[in-house]
Amino acid sequence: MGHRTVTGKAAVGKVVHYTSYGAPGGGYTRQCRAATITEVGGWRTVGTSTVNTGEQDQRRRTLVQEWDPDMMGLVVHNPTGTFNNTMVPYHPGEMGTEDPQMCDGLEHPGGSWHWSGEC
Repeated sequence: MGHRTVTGKAAVGKVVHYTSYGAPGGGYTRQCRAATITEVGGWRTVGTSTVNTGEQDQRRRTLVQEWDPDMMGLVVHNPTGTFNNTMVPYHPGEMGTEDPQMCDGLEHPGGSWHWSGEC
């Protein structure tokens, strides 16, 4: 099955998967967890610029941002409880994973979300 386009599909209340990071040293592995969308889209910082204000040692820093409709706010449902996370990026998955616990044999980086229908 081909991957779906994200834009236009996401909505508050829909269930998706969140990929956990796992623990350093392998105490916990990356896992797909159920998550509910609480926020659709967000402003992603893509750069900064700094200008001198003309006053002694005074500079102004400006963030350069762009709207990313694929960033989501999520409530992630873990076996031991839930947590809220904002600005979670979408990742469609990559082939060639050696981790059989990941969705459909696709690799999703920790801290990202994907459609639960891809699994």
